[in-house]
Amino acid sequence: MSNVVLDASALLALSNREPGHEVVAKHLPGALISAVNLSEVYAKALAKGSLLEDVSRYVRQLPLVTVAFDDQQAAVAATFRQQARNLKISFADTACLALGLVSDSMVVTADHDWEKLEIGAKLKLFR
Repeated sequence: MSNVVLDASALLALSNREPGHEVVAKHLPGALISAVNLSEVYAKALAKGSLLEDVSRYVRQLPLVTVAFDDQQAAVAATFRQQARNLKISFADTACLALGLVSDSMVVTADHDWEKLEIGAKLKLFR
């Protein structure tokens, strides 16, 4: 597996050329993304008026690996879900963090609140 997991915020920053997208791009080749987070990317793009076909085509051309949310990730995410909820960290975010923990990968995100979680995740904030 890769040594980098992208959060939805990272992929959205990349696609929208938001601040920090250059940092995300450096970590992109071979990076992983949870299918849960990819769904979040699609939903946010659709909410802004993008067409699903266009967003899907963009994602498919990236050197990125989509990983299904499996039993192991579900169990890991459940172990810190209450702590995450107390910090207003979403379920999709816990799915991303669980993938990072299971794959022993650094997680690239813009979400500074994740640093408050005491779960041993390796984080790279890109802005």
